[in-house]
Amino acid sequence: MSENDKFTEENAENTEQTLPAESETALTESETAVAPAEEAPEKEEEIAPEDVKIFGMPRHVFHWTALGAAGGYILAGIIGVVGEQLPASIFATIAAKSNATVWAVVVGAVGYFFSSRAEKKRKAAEEAAKSEAEQ
Repeated sequence: MSENDKFTEENAENTEQTLPAESETALTESETAVAPAEEAPEKEEEIAPEDVKIFGMPRHVFHWTALGAAGGYILAGIIGVVGEQLPASIFATIAAKSNATVWAVVVGAVGYFFSSRAEKKRKAAEEAAKSEAEQ
C-alpha cells in the first residue's frame, strides 16, 4: 500500500467522524415552510429611455460626448500618422506640439455642445406638445 492510499483512508475515517448526525440536519416542517407574501412589491416607476441620466448627463448627450472623445483620439492618431509621413508639413508640427488627450477633450466638448443643444430642442418640443395637448 502506498502512502497516498494510507492518507486517503485516514482522511475518509476522519471525514466520517466530523460529519454531523442526521438528527441535527433534519428540519421541522414549520422551519421549512415559506411565509406568504404580505403585500405585493411596488412596481418601480418606468423611466423613458431618453430621460435616463449617465454621469449627470442625459443619455443622448453622454453618448455624443463619449463618441466625440473617441473621435478626438482617432483624429490625434491620424494627424500623428500623417505628420510622420510628411515631416515638413503642418501636420508634423501639430503632432509634435499637441497631446492626444487634448484632442479628445476638445472634440468631446464639441460633441457635448451639439448634443446638449439638440437635447434642449427636444425638451422644448416635448413641452410645446404637452401644452398643446392640455389646451
